[in-house]
Amino acid sequence: MLDLIGTMVFTAAIAVNLNAFITMMPLSPVQKLTSVTIAGLWIGLAIALAGTGIYASTAMPVPMVGVMLLVPLIAIGAAAWLSVPLREAMLALPAPLLIGLNSLRILPGAFLLLLAVQGRLSGPFPQDAGWGDIAVGVTALPLMIMVARSFSQNRVALLAWNILGTL
Repeated sequence: MLDLIGTMVFTAAIAVNLNAFITMMPLSPVQKLTSVTIAGLWIGLAIALAGTGIYASTAMPVPMVGVMLLVPLIAIGAAAWLSVPLREAMLALPAPLLIGLNSLRILPGAFLLLLAVQGRLSGPFPQDAGWGDIAVGVTALPLMIMVARSFSQNRVALLAWNILGTL
């Protein structure tokens, strides 16, 4: 039952984030469709891998769930670095929106901890990522309000929060 609930929660969080990003980015309809297609294929791969049980494997030197989370971040970062139009489109996203969307990290963080308790995720990743996601999610809404009121006065808090979220 936890698998079904977790899949629904992760999928809903991903759908909300993806919809917010694609809707707010100044992209052409073709670029939006391409972005959603790539994200959908990656999500499908992640779900298919979950069905194989690979995320619970202790035989791998690096937890596969961590790889599945890092690869898209690295790919998007590299694409933004190499493509000025993509970088400009991403920079056009409002900071309060990006911060507020991180409040959704509370639920996936909780599910990582529940899976670790059941012995279905191994190593330190579920505890580190679970508690980290919860901390970032809980602090997202207050920070979003602070940044919406005055971005320049809250740059240090935003930087500290970004470092926490990255870790």
